[in-house]
Amino acid sequence: MSQKFKFKLQGVLRLKELAEDQIKNQLGIIIGQIDQKSQLIIDYKSEIQFYFDRYEVAESSKGEMLGGLRTYMPEFLLSHYQKIKKCNDEIEKLNIEKINLIKKLNEAKGQVKIFTNLKDKKYAEYKYKYDKKMHNEIEELTILKGSPNDKF
Repeated sequence: MSQKFKFKLQGVLRLKELAEDQIKNQLGIIIGQIDQKSQLIIDYKSEIQFYFDRYEVAESSKGEMLGGLRTYMPEFLLSHYQKIKKCNDEIEKLNIEKINLIKKLNEAKGQVKIFTNLKDKKYAEYKYKYDKKMHNEIEELTILKGSPNDKF
């Protein structure tokens, strides 16, 4: 029993860990996409606010820009609101994917935990047997060697 501990299902455990890591990577990508879409929405809203501010400035000064702003404002607003709606729809889809991936991740973590617990249990058994054997060998050596005070 002088050989070191070897878990027979180490390959399976490693595959389960790799599957868990892959799901984590996918989840990170989806969260990044959600953040990008949210930032796009913020950008679109700030462009709309900028356009409204320009309109108010032009209206208060009765400048010549007012005619151009009135002409293109409905198209601009419609376009940006459609972009915002599209981004919100994509965020909804990504959130559904995120929820599904979180479920898969929890399942994968559970499988890894099962194999890790099994490995720990097998290691504890191995260590117990190894310690028992070492104790028996030490005991045999002390019996065979005898104490120096023993006289025949």
